[in-house]
Order: sequence, then structure tokens, then C-alpha cells
Amino acid sequence: MKPQNDFQSLMRKWSSLGPYNVVHLVRISGEANPGRWRESAIQPLQELGFEAPRMIETKQVGFNASIEEELNQPFAKGEIPLRFFTIANSDDTHWFGVTYDHWIADCQSIRSLMRRIFFNYTGSDSGSPLPPLRICETPFRELFGETNWISSAIECIRQYLGHLRAFRIGIPEPLDFKSGFQLRQFPDGSIHRIYQLAKENRCTVNDLFLAAVAQTMGDLTAAERAKKRSRFLLPVRNRVALSVVVDIRSLARRSMEGEFGLVFSYFNSVTDAPESVPLPELAARIGTRTHSIKSRRRTLRFFRTFKIANAWWDACRKPWRKALMFHRVLPVLGGISNVNLTDSWIGREQCALDYLRVSPAGPIVPIVFAFTTNGGRLTLCVTYRKTVFSSEQAAVITDEVVRRLDSIGAH
Repeated sequence: MKPQNDFQSLMRKWSSLGPYNVVHLVRISGEANPGRWRESAIQPLQELGFEAPRMIETKQVGFNASIEEELNQPFAKGEIPLRFFTIANSDDTHWFGVTYDHWIADCQSIRSLMRRIFFNYTGSDSGSPLPPLRICETPFRELFGETNWISSAIECIRQYLGHLRAFRIGIPEPLDFKSGFQLRQFPDGSIHRIYQLAKENRCTVNDLFLAAVAQTMGDLTAAERAKKRSRFLLPVRNRVALSVVVDIRSLARRSMEGEFGLVFSYFNSVTDAPESVPLPELAARIGTRTHSIKSRRRTLRFFRTFKIANAWWDACRKPWRKALMFHRVLPVLGGISNVNLTDSWIGREQCALDYLRVSPAGPIVPIVFAFTTNGGRLTLCVTYRKTVFSSEQAAVITDEVVRRLDSIGAH
């Protein structure tokens, strides 16, 4: 499998610095049968032209330790960057997980792969056979239109100017990519209150998630941001910037159903003193901006900037400069990813007990918040750079995001 677009090319280069792994997990009743899981994976992997796994590891350490192990274990050169494993639980259930190097696939692609493996294992798919998965080999320009250097450069400049006052958190060891992990399950009823508040404030649930993270990171850095002074001819860096993942498959010129690859983009949200604004008001402000970004297809324009980013990467000679490339030009304090699985096979057929997504921090952002909704269940997986945050700090940050969102009913 070769990269099909500039973003994939850049992510593959990031992986040369350190692991840029993502983890997806599905929970199922009963004791794990690794041999049967392996057999269940053969057919969908063959559809993609991938070799079957030689074995599926059964983890012997705790859940969090297992996830950190997967996040921090690189793939060998020449190896298919897919790794499967199981984790036993104390309640007669187990997790089946896949770890993959992010450059090969996006969340939707992996969920499609997991669906086929899961139904092969359980034999519970009562519908018609699923069509084969196939690698997306269509050039980016055919899917989303031509990309030229001039428009890419203009968008890069616009992004840079928008981040001139964005605060840079310290990264003392830029080539230390060890990641930590936190998992939180929201209390019952939280997601329903979040839905209601989003409706009342004419914003999305994602806007509320973004506002809660912005407030939390704003509180965390408020004292340090207040002490910052501007350098000669440069403004004070006192704003909070966050990066948001956006699926752009719907913007393609044709359906991408059943296609395996990496097709998503980002937009960045930069706010002044989010910690001082009430959560509903902040979410409404963010919602106005994000609606404009999406309606004007700016997420697609941001994707095109990776053409320039590839050139910057190649121009950087030292690894530490590559690792800090985005941190210096487009500094962010964190990132969020949000997926609602309620209307997917996971939520509709209620055949799986749970599904988790663990996004990577890597060289882009110091801490990433991955929200997953499945019916009335809301889960948050947090990945963070250990060189930036201690496990205690990460736990406090995670708890604070949950607290702010769970207290929405009091507003």
C-alpha cells in the first residue's frame, strides 16, 4: 500500500520519527479465542491485499498498560502496519483490538474492517454479505478537485497569521514521543443533557466538546499565558488554539463507501481567554465559527496545505526540527476527535458491548481527546505526550473535561 495523497505522505514521514499509532477496540461477551479471531481476520485482510496476522497476542497486563504498550510500540520496517490483540476483563468479557499506523487508514476505514472481522468471529450478521473492502487508489484531485501550489501557499499563510497569538506549550524533549493514556466513561444521562444544550444554543455536540476542552486547557495555562511578553514586532501569544479532526469523505465527488484509506482533515479553533467565558456562551461562539468553516469547505482547503507541509518537512535537516515543525508554525494546546456510532453497525445492531477509539498525540499535539458516543453512552479516551504532562496532570485534565460536560444540566 502506498500513500495516495499529500497527507498520507506526510504522516508516513512522521512515523519515521516515532510511533504514530491509533487503537480501536470492541468489547464482546465471553473468553477470547485468539485463534478464532485470527481466522476471522483473514478474509477481509486478503480483500485489501494484506497478509493474515501470524498470531494475535493476548495481553497479560492491565487495560491502560496494554493500550500504552500498543501506542508506544513501533512497527518494524516492511511490516504491514496492522497489529491485533485481545485483553481479558474480570466480568467474563474481553476486548479485541487493532493497532495501526495512522498513515494507512482513517477511523471509518478501520471501523469497516473491524465490522467484517467481528461478524466473522460472532457469526451474528443477519443481513446480506458485505461488499469487499478495497484500497482507495483514486488520486486526490479526482476525488476533491485540483490542488495547486499557489492556493496551498495562500491557505498556509492564512493559517499562520491566525496562530500568531496562539500559546505554545513547552515540549522539553521533542523527540521523546512516549504516550500515556486515560479512559473515562461519562455518567448515565450526560450525553442527553449535552444534546439538549447544543440544541438550545444552536451549536453541535462537537462544539460543546471543543468548548469544554478549550476551557480546561485555558485554565491550565492561564497563569503562564498572562506572564508572556511579546518579542520584537511579534504579538503576545495569549490565545488558546485547538485542532479538530473532520471527516471530508462527504465532500468527495463520488461515494467512497467500502474504500480503505486516510481521508480526513482538520480545522483549528483559536479563542481568547476561553476559561473566562461560560460554557454555553463559548460553545455558541465556537459553533458560529465552525459552521462558517464547514459551509465554506475550508476543511478541504486545510487538507491541501499538506502539499506545502511535505516540502517544509523535506527542507528540515535535523529530526528535532521536523518534530517541532507544526508546533512552531501552528501551535495548539490539544486536539479533539468526535465520532457518534449510534447509527453505525455498532449502535444499530447492538451486537457489541462497547467500542473505543484511542487517537495518537505524536508530533502534532501534546494531548488528544477522543470522544465516542454510542446510544446513551459517552466515552472519552485521552492520549498525551509524557514529556509534556505527567500521568497525574493528565488525569486532572481528563477529569476536568468530564466534570465541565457532566455539569451541563446545572446551567
